[in-house]
Amino acid sequence: MDGPDEKIQSRLLFDLGTAFAARLELDELIPFVVRECAAALHAAGASVMLLTDDGKHLYFPYVMAADPLIAERLALLRLAADQGVAGAVVQTGEGLRIDDTASDPRFNPRADRATGFTTRAIL
Repeated sequence: MDGPDEKIQSRLLFDLGTAFAARLELDELIPFVVRECAAALHAAGASVMLLTDDGKHLYFPYVMAADPLIAERLALLRLAADQGVAGAVVQTGEGLRIDDTASDPRFNPRADRATGFTTRAIL
């Protein structure tokens, strides 16, 4: 029998599959995916970072945060594309899961300083 985690994961996959089929525009789809993933992971917040056209910076076009001020501040922030955990992902093309950002030397606390939020884990 499926446990609670398996039921949540199955429901998330179903909801995401339905969303992909119903939404053709990324500007509609990505915020939905961010919200659903944050809810499934019980995350305090979630965001998607993208590269600027010149490939030098990362920015936050999609943010889900309980505090709208955090979302506003992240939306204005630009980070070097070759620094931090996100920069490592850009450089290697491999996703990362960091369960304790304080112990990872790649973690760039600039976004935390700009928002007042403390990032504890990152995916």
